[in-house]
Amino acid sequence: MRRQGAGCFVTGRTSELARSVKRRALRSLVDRLVTEAAHLGIEGDEVVAELDRALKTLAPSKSAAEERR
Repeated sequence: MRRQGAGCFVTGRTSELARSVKRRALRSLVDRLVTEAAHLGIEGDEVVAELDRALKTLAPSKSAAEERR
């Protein structure tokens, strides 16, 4: 947000447009993943399991982090 002569301020909110662009990009990625998996003969439950594994790798839960100690 800009105010004349007051510098530049960050509101901390993302615009709905930015969210819709991100959502559209994500859907495109997921569509490509599902198509590629189908061409490889991989079932949906295996795709979901791999997505879950990858997401856990990016943001492990506290309990998973505690288990590694």
